[in-house]
Amino acid sequence: MIIGLTGGSGCGKSCGARVFAKEGFVVLDFDKIARDVCSAGSECLEEIKIHFGNEIILPDGSLNRQALGAIVFADEKLLSNLTKITHKYILKETDALIEEHKGKNLLFDAPLLFEAGLDQKCDYVVSILASKELRLERICERDVLDKAHALARIQSQPDDDFYLEKSDLCLFNNDDLPSLEQKLREFLKQLLKEYHR
Repeated sequence: MIIGLTGGSGCGKSCGARVFAKEGFVVLDFDKIARDVCSAGSECLEEIKIHFGNEIILPDGSLNRQALGAIVFADEKLLSNLTKITHKYILKETDALIEEHKGKNLLFDAPLLFEAGLDQKCDYVVSILASKELRLERICERDVLDKAHALARIQSQPDDDFYLEKSDLCLFNNDDLPSLEQKLREFLKQLLKEYHR
């Protein structure tokens, strides 16, 4: 079984992914996969450099994520261009990982699950959502960002309706973490029971 886990920045996906890992799922972290496909010297990074210029490359040849983020989070069209470049490499890597873990339960921990077309590979999609105020607080604290940058990040991402429309299940993480973990465990218990009927 493949479950997709998604939601906006600061909603609590990482905490959700830990619950699935405890339940024996192999967690594929798509932030990490995206970093790996854009590593120094990769085909993907070369393509990004052609589109966005040398200023997004650090002296050691790796990607300057902060510089690239400052460019794309301020411009929807540029973010879309970046997404088009990276997603084909991410999908190729995904197919290899599915093959490698054949027969196991997989969790796609993917902020851009729908945008990358990864939902097409999932049996079930869960989105974790949270209020804008809470997300702002969490992003500022976690990524040591000021409110303006955190807000720009949130505004560059889809709103709740996008996830509510496309997901099989949406959970709101507006309480404490144990509450989110409990909701996820209950869902998983029910789903596994139905899946193995």
